[in-house]
Amino acid sequence: MKLLSIIVPCFNEQESIPIFYSEVMKVSQKLKDSLDVEIVFVNDGSTDRTGNILDSFAKKYSNLVVVNQENKGFSGRR
Repeated sequence: MKLLSIIVPCFNEQESIPIFYSEVMKVSQKLKDSLDVEIVFVNDGSTDRTGNILDSFAKKYSNLVVVNQENKGFSGRR
């Protein structure tokens, strides 16, 4: 099985993370016969609840990886 990794840099995205994850999961369900989908969120020192939301999602979903780091700005998120 092939692996598709989606890397998502984020900073203060507490409102969009649940919506984004839901949409990506819809796509991954369509691809599940041909690809395993892994989603890697890079939390760039968010000051809102983004880190907490991502950590709780990571506990629920085995295909989600969270990287929490100090704020490094746009280029550091990539």
